[in-house]
Amino acid sequence: MPEWTSQWSVILLLLAVLLIENRRRGIAFGQPWGGFVRASGDVVRRYHGYYFAWATIYTFWYHPMLATYGHLLGFLYMFLLFTQASLFFTRAHLERRWTIVLEIMVLVHGVAVAVMNRDGNWAMFLFGLAGVFVVTQAWGLGWKRSTNLLVVAGYVAAVIAFYSYQGWQEFPAVLRILGGYYVAVPLLALLVLALHRAGRTANGDRPRFRARTHGK
Repeated sequence: MPEWTSQWSVILLLLAVLLIENRRRGIAFGQPWGGFVRASGDVVRRYHGYYFAWATIYTFWYHPMLATYGHLLGFLYMFLLFTQASLFFTRAHLERRWTIVLEIMVLVHGVAVAVMNRDGNWAMFLFGLAGVFVVTQAWGLGWKRSTNLLVVAGYVAAVIAFYSYQGWQEFPAVLRILGGYYVAVPLLALLVLALHRAGRTANGDRPRFRARTHGK
């Protein structure tokens, strides 16, 4: 199987979390996205366990068995996701400090692998994924709005300081990650709703067991 299938299985998982959390923390700066994005989040919240279980197992199976710090961090990340899967229907599964660790672990893993490979892409992963944290994820931690805005300002200052010293020619790579997330979210939302409608049509729109949902 191509390597990108393993990478995208986790990327889609992380994007699905953004849809699930849209009602609670919003997509950008604490503002929820409504319409079909909100509707798709309700579908993902109800059925996400099926995809998350597959994506985690598939990525774990695919993961290279190498004893480098980058690969070992990847295994640690997989083990944390397995732990989260085992905690469903418990309060721990919804603990926000725990779930945010699961979300930002991709930043730690991505930067570590880039540094290990010495390909010069570590700053792209650092500032790109940190941008997702300050724009979206940090707004679900219960901080005051002024604190969140201070974090955003600190992030912008760090980006300006780094690329003013390093040179701005590599800065568009950061936007590819940061912008890619927020282009992919509505596309995934449309795909989720299309698949949901296709599933209902194939089943004759019959009443089904209503799975227990969690979160707001």
